Amino acid sequence: MIAFNVGNHDHVTAVARLCFAAIREIQSVRRALPRHALLTMIRALVVCKIDYILAGSSGQLLSRLQSVLNAAARLVF
Repeated sequence: MIAFNVGNHDHVTAVARLCFAAIREIQSVRRALPRHALLTMIRALVVCKIDYILAGSSGQLLSRLQSVLNAAARLVF
C-alpha cells in the first residue's frame, strides 16, 4: 500500500507539472484565440489529464489537482 501511494504521488506530481506547463503555453497565446478555442485547448491539454487520474487520488493529491484546475479557470475568466 505504501509503494502504491508513493507511485501515485509521483504520478500526480508529474501530471500537475505537465498541466501547469500547458497552462503557461496557452496563456501566452490566449489573446489571439477566441473563447471557444481557448476552452477547447484547456479541455484537451489540462482537464483530460486531470480526469484520468482524479478517481484514484485522495487528500493532499486532490488539493494539488484542484490547484491545477483553479489555474485553468483563472486563465479563462
